[in-house]
Amino acid sequence: MTTKLPSTPITQQPRSTSKLSLASKLMTNNHIDHEICEKAWSSGLCDCQDDQKHNCLSSLCCWPFFKYTLAMRIGESPFVSLIPCAVFALRVKLRTVLSIKGSIIDDFFAVLCCEPCAVCQMSRELDNAGL
Repeated sequence: MTTKLPSTPITQQPRSTSKLSLASKLMTNNHIDHEICEKAWSSGLCDCQDDQKHNCLSSLCCWPFFKYTLAMRIGESPFVSLIPCAVFALRVKLRTVLSIKGSIIDDFFAVLCCEPCAVCQMSRELDNAGL
């Protein structure tokens, strides 16, 4: 049994592909084009009670798993859910990728004031985007 070796050495690991990747249209000359970021969140931060699928109270019973599934849907490592304050970084990434207007300060205070509500809002946003 003979194995054919590649003619050139492999110098990089294969990269995984994610459903979400930063859109090149957002980046021009290493800054974000704020004219493109005009979309608002499709639901409010405290709209958890209206959504049976992403109810904050039901997600609290298995909070690490809920954060794990969110990280996987965004295309991050499953271990991100174990890092304290990682939801803040996930929210910034999601807002940037989906061209949602806002700021890092808005994201920080949303996660600080009610992390479960922020995670539920992010999950609803992914559902509405079809991801």
